[in-house]
Amino acid sequence: MASLKGYTPKLGRLLGITPATLYERQRALVRAGLLKPTKQGRGPGTGVAATPFSVAMLLIAATAASELSETVERTRELVRASRRGNGSDFFHEHLTKILASGNAASSTKGITISRSAPRAVIRHQSGSRLTTSYIYEGRVRAEPALRILVEIDGEALRQIAADLADDRDVPTSNSRGKQ
Repeated sequence: MASLKGYTPKLGRLLGITPATLYERQRALVRAGLLKPTKQGRGPGTGVAATPFSVAMLLIAATAASELSETVERTRELVRASRRGNGSDFFHEHLTKILASGNAASSTKGITISRSAPRAVIRHQSGSRLTTSYIYEGRVRAEPALRILVEIDGEALRQIAADLADDRDVPTSNSRGKQ
Protein backbone atom coordinates (compact mmCIF):
# COMPACT_ATOMS: atom_id res chain seq x y z
CA MET A 1 0.00 0.00 0.00
CA ALA A 2 1.31 3.43 -0.92
CA SER A 3 1.98 6.07 1.67
CA LEU A 4 -0.23 9.10 2.03
CA LYS A 5 2.81 11.35 1.60
CA GLY A 6 3.66 9.50 -1.63
CA TYR A 7 0.12 10.14 -2.91
CA THR A 8 0.16 13.90 -2.16
CA PRO A 9 1.79 14.96 -5.47
CA LYS A 10 -0.98 13.29 -7.50
CA LEU A 11 -3.70 14.46 -5.12
CA GLY A 12 -2.24 17.97 -5.16
CA ARG A 13 -2.29 18.12 -8.97
CA LEU A 14 -5.89 16.94 -8.99
CA LEU A 15 -7.03 19.50 -6.39
CA GLY A 16 -4.74 22.40 -7.28
CA ILE A 17 -2.98 22.29 -3.90
CA THR A 18 0.77 21.93 -3.43
CA PRO A 19 2.05 18.61 -2.06
CA ALA A 20 3.82 20.58 0.69
CA THR A 21 0.50 22.06 1.84
CA LEU A 22 -1.12 18.62 1.89
CA TYR A 23 1.83 17.14 3.80
CA GLU A 24 1.63 19.98 6.38
CA ARG A 25 -2.03 19.05 6.92
CA GLN A 26 -1.14 15.36 7.19
CA ARG A 27 1.52 16.05 9.83
CA ALA A 28 -0.92 18.20 11.83
CA LEU A 29 -3.50 15.38 11.73
CA VAL A 30 -0.90 12.84 12.92
CA ARG A 31 0.18 15.11 15.80
CA ALA A 32 -3.49 15.51 16.80
CA GLY A 33 -4.10 11.75 16.68
CA LEU A 34 -6.61 11.95 13.82
CA LEU A 35 -4.31 9.89 11.57
CA LYS A 36 -2.09 7.04 12.72
CA PRO A 37 1.22 6.02 11.15
CA THR A 38 1.55 2.35 10.20
CA LYS A 39 4.38 2.11 12.75
CA GLN A 40 6.39 4.56 14.85
CA GLY A 41 9.80 5.85 13.84
CA ARG A 42 11.36 7.25 10.70
CA GLY A 43 12.11 5.88 7.28
CA PRO A 44 10.32 3.57 4.85
CA GLY A 45 7.21 1.87 6.17
CA THR A 46 6.62 4.32 9.02
CA GLY A 47 4.25 6.80 7.38
CA VAL A 48 0.48 6.93 7.10
CA ALA A 49 -0.92 4.51 4.53
CA ALA A 50 -2.99 5.94 1.67
CA THR A 51 -6.37 4.40 2.45
CA PRO A 52 -9.90 5.66 1.85
CA PHE A 53 -10.01 6.61 5.57
CA SER A 54 -6.77 8.60 5.55
CA VAL A 55 -7.38 10.26 2.17
CA ALA A 56 -10.91 11.29 3.28
CA MET A 57 -9.40 12.80 6.43
CA LEU A 58 -6.79 14.67 4.38
CA LEU A 59 -9.45 15.95 1.95
CA ILE A 60 -11.43 17.33 4.88
CA ALA A 61 -8.31 18.93 6.38
CA ALA A 62 -7.29 20.45 3.05
CA THR A 63 -10.69 21.99 2.41
CA ALA A 64 -11.95 22.86 5.91
CA ALA A 65 -9.54 25.69 6.69
CA SER A 66 -7.28 28.02 4.78
CA GLU A 67 -4.87 28.41 7.70
CA LEU A 68 -2.80 25.52 9.04
CA SER A 69 -3.45 26.74 12.60
CA GLU A 70 -7.21 26.12 12.14
CA THR A 71 -6.88 22.77 10.37
CA VAL A 72 -7.14 20.35 13.31
CA GLU A 73 -10.07 22.08 15.03
CA ARG A 74 -12.07 22.47 11.80
CA THR A 75 -11.28 18.91 10.73
CA ARG A 76 -12.47 17.55 14.10
CA GLU A 77 -15.70 19.53 13.78
CA LEU A 78 -16.38 18.17 10.30
CA VAL A 79 -15.40 14.58 11.12
CA ARG A 80 -18.01 14.68 13.91
CA ALA A 81 -20.63 16.40 11.74
CA SER A 82 -23.72 14.22 11.55
CA ARG A 83 -26.33 14.01 8.86
CA ARG A 84 -29.35 16.17 9.43
CA GLY A 85 -32.16 13.91 10.65
CA ASN A 86 -29.80 10.95 11.31
CA GLY A 87 -27.36 11.47 14.17
CA SER A 88 -25.56 8.18 13.54
CA ASP A 89 -24.36 8.96 10.00
CA PHE A 90 -21.17 11.04 9.98
CA PHE A 91 -19.54 13.06 7.20
CA HIS A 92 -16.09 11.43 7.37
CA GLU A 93 -17.62 7.94 7.29
CA HIS A 94 -19.74 8.80 4.23
CA LEU A 95 -16.76 10.32 2.40
CA THR A 96 -14.63 7.26 3.28
CA LYS A 97 -17.32 4.98 1.79
CA ILE A 98 -17.33 7.03 -1.41
CA LEU A 99 -13.55 6.72 -1.79
CA ALA A 100 -13.65 2.99 -0.97
CA SER A 101 -16.30 2.09 -3.53
CA GLY A 102 -16.35 2.69 -7.25
CA ASN A 103 -20.15 2.34 -7.18
CA ALA A 104 -20.59 5.02 -4.51
CA ALA A 105 -18.09 7.30 -6.24
CA SER A 106 -19.81 6.89 -9.61
CA SER A 107 -23.08 8.35 -8.29
CA THR A 108 -21.44 11.23 -6.40
CA LYS A 109 -21.86 14.62 -8.08
CA GLY A 110 -19.63 16.37 -5.56
CA ILE A 111 -19.14 17.63 -2.05
CA THR A 112 -19.27 21.12 -0.61
CA ILE A 113 -17.48 21.98 2.62
CA SER A 114 -18.00 25.22 4.49
CA ARG A 115 -14.96 27.02 5.89
CA SER A 116 -17.20 29.35 7.87
CA ALA A 117 -19.31 26.81 9.81
CA PRO A 118 -19.12 23.06 10.55
CA ARG A 119 -21.24 22.08 7.56
CA ALA A 120 -20.80 19.83 4.53
CA VAL A 121 -23.04 18.56 1.75
CA ILE A 122 -22.60 15.41 -0.32
CA ARG A 123 -24.61 15.27 -3.54
CA HIS A 124 -25.48 11.97 -5.23
CA GLN A 125 -27.30 11.51 -8.49
CA SER A 126 -29.55 8.57 -9.16
CA GLY A 127 -31.04 8.24 -12.59
CA SER A 128 -30.82 11.01 -15.11
CA ARG A 129 -32.20 13.90 -13.06
CA LEU A 130 -32.79 13.10 -9.38
CA THR A 131 -30.14 14.51 -7.05
CA THR A 132 -30.08 13.68 -3.36
CA SER A 133 -28.21 15.96 -0.99
CA TYR A 134 -26.97 14.74 2.38
CA ILE A 135 -26.39 17.67 4.72
CA TYR A 136 -23.95 17.20 7.58
CA GLU A 137 -23.72 19.67 10.45
CA GLY A 138 -21.55 19.94 13.52
CA ARG A 139 -22.56 21.87 16.57
CA VAL A 140 -25.18 24.29 15.40
CA ARG A 141 -23.49 27.49 14.43
CA ALA A 142 -25.18 29.76 11.97
CA GLU A 143 -23.40 30.45 8.73
CA PRO A 144 -22.21 34.06 8.71
CA ALA A 145 -23.42 36.43 6.01
CA LEU A 146 -20.11 35.96 4.21
CA ARG A 147 -19.86 32.23 3.46
CA ILE A 148 -16.73 30.50 2.27
CA LEU A 149 -17.51 27.23 0.52
CA VAL A 150 -15.09 24.77 -1.06
CA GLU A 151 -16.29 22.24 -3.61
CA ILE A 152 -14.77 19.03 -4.89
CA ASP A 153 -16.47 17.76 -8.01
CA GLY A 154 -17.57 14.20 -8.54
CA GLU A 155 -14.98 13.54 -11.25
CA ALA A 156 -12.15 14.29 -8.81
CA LEU A 157 -13.70 11.98 -6.21
CA ARG A 158 -14.04 9.21 -8.82
CA GLN A 159 -10.37 9.64 -9.79
CA ILE A 160 -9.26 9.44 -6.15
CA ALA A 161 -11.41 6.32 -5.60
CA ALA A 162 -9.88 4.74 -8.73
CA ASP A 163 -6.36 5.61 -7.55
CA LEU A 164 -7.00 3.98 -4.19
CA ALA A 165 -8.56 0.90 -5.80
CA ASP A 166 -5.57 0.55 -8.16
CA ASP A 167 -3.22 0.77 -5.20
CA ARG A 168 -5.10 -1.99 -3.34
CA ASP A 169 -4.61 -4.26 -6.35
CA VAL A 170 -0.81 -3.87 -6.24
CA PRO A 171 1.07 -6.16 -3.83
CA THR A 172 3.01 -4.39 -1.08
CA SER A 173 6.80 -4.38 -1.22
CA ASN A 174 6.89 -6.92 1.62
CA SER A 175 4.95 -9.48 -0.41
CA ARG A 176 6.81 -9.14 -3.74
CA GLY A 177 8.94 -12.07 -4.66
CA LYS A 178 7.91 -14.15 -1.64
CA GLN A 179 6.13 -17.43 -2.12
